Amino acid sequence: MDDIILSIRNLKKSFGGVTVLEDINLDFKKGEVHAVLGENGAGKSTLIKIISGYHPPDSGEIILEEGEVNFKSPKDALNANIHTIYQELTVCQDMTVAENIIINDAPAYGRIYQNKGQYFRAVSEVLKELNQDELDLKAMVGTLSVAKRQIVEIAKAIMGSAKIIIMDEPTSSISQSDAEVLKNLILSLKKEGITIIYISHRLQEIYDIADRLTVLRDGFFIGTLNREDFSDDKIISMMVGRKLDNVYPKTEVKLGQACLEVKNLTSADKKFSDISFKLHKGEILGIGGLVGAGRSELLEAIFGMRKMSGGEIFLYNTKTIIKDPKKAIRLGIAFVTEDRKRTGLVPYLSVRENINLINSQYFNFFGVLKTKTLNNIAVKYRERLNIKLRNLSQIITSLSGGNQQKVAVSKWLEKEPRIILFDEPTRGIDIGAKAEIYTIMGELVSRGIAIIMVSSELPELLSVTDRILVMRQGNLVAELDSKNTSQEEIMRYATKLSNSAN
Repeated sequence: MDDIILSIRNLKKSFGGVTVLEDINLDFKKGEVHAVLGENGAGKSTLIKIISGYHPPDSGEIILEEGEVNFKSPKDALNANIHTIYQELTVCQDMTVAENIIINDAPAYGRIYQNKGQYFRAVSEVLKELNQDELDLKAMVGTLSVAKRQIVEIAKAIMGSAKIIIMDEPTSSISQSDAEVLKNLILSLKKEGITIIYISHRLQEIYDIADRLTVLRDGFFIGTLNREDFSDDKIISMMVGRKLDNVYPKTEVKLGQACLEVKNLTSADKKFSDISFKLHKGEILGIGGLVGAGRSELLEAIFGMRKMSGGEIFLYNTKTIIKDPKKAIRLGIAFVTEDRKRTGLVPYLSVRENINLINSQYFNFFGVLKTKTLNNIAVKYRERLNIKLRNLSQIITSLSGGNQQKVAVSKWLEKEPRIILFDEPTRGIDIGAKAEIYTIMGELVSRGIAIIMVSSELPELLSVTDRILVMRQGNLVAELDSKNTSQEEIMRYATKLSNSAN
């Protein structure tokens, strides 16, 4: 077929005797946005790493524009005009915007610090083509937002004459407004005949941009759908192998007394100011707003990770000062952080060790672990949270994202917290795993535990929470009843597009 630019034939890949891809057959067309979906562990990352030259396949063929290719390194894929933008961006933070964009093509302009005028003009043309010519070419990339760094990565791909651009979860760490900018960029790239292979867990953005989608499950190709055949039920059934009756399960709980009250809380670094609210037993209180609104910083303050310049915190009507996380933990507060890989888990430790990270009460007086007790705790939470793994000795990073998140939650439960802070609890995990996390949250609040949840996913906020606080530029601008508001109202407050928003 003349419009096929990339074909995968009978692709297989195993690691350590475990098959992760089996007989994958798949075509990508020139100038299309082709989404690849699947639960965590379905094989998506392995597939794109094979296409990108990071992993060789065990068997099978990759056919690029009528000819078979055999990539031995990522450089081979780049030379074939295949560029990959990973979730963990690969920009050089200590180099300028211009230097990052030109870096793969520096030899064409002499050494990178020579012929500046020539490559500045070339980079400017690329940014103009992307309608991003306001980006300062001399700015250090490390000073840019995640969204701007993604634009730098896209510009780098265009500079390298990309024919295929692979995007891995590109909207997972950016605001909704930035995601809209990215969507328009992708659609403009498509018009230029560039093929976009798009990995995402967010169905709405797939509906917005994709021409076709392919679903992988447990390393197998399940099927490809054309745009006119997209539907939630069909896609979810293909992904999880069953009908998912409720994507956002919500446990209805009668709320109890106020267990936490924050009065006029202000951070020393002015990330937020004059924040006041109450949290009740059995409640899930959502916090919405754009990235940078001060939401995560507020949770860090409550957990004792951020210095305050003013305000008060009351637990069960008793004023308390939380100067560090140790004090917060003693008071019954747990914190499931946004970045589970960096601050939630220890990557080189086993599942068993990660589940028991804060169970220091099970050390004896000489610092020796009570191994049997810790193993029993790990077994208990593996079963209670349905953590899918081969054995408890597995390194935590070998688990899917959803199962890693369950471990990040389970490490707190033996402490029997009264309040749990969740920062973006379902970021980067698939639909089935999200539903399981919501179910776990429902079980927690049914036991009287109170939850504060920061989320950038508006359907999640509306469906899972009881109330929603909206923050903008460090200020609390609205308190909304989850059952009587809408995505549009939340965004109006978050972006100051409403006359009623302060």
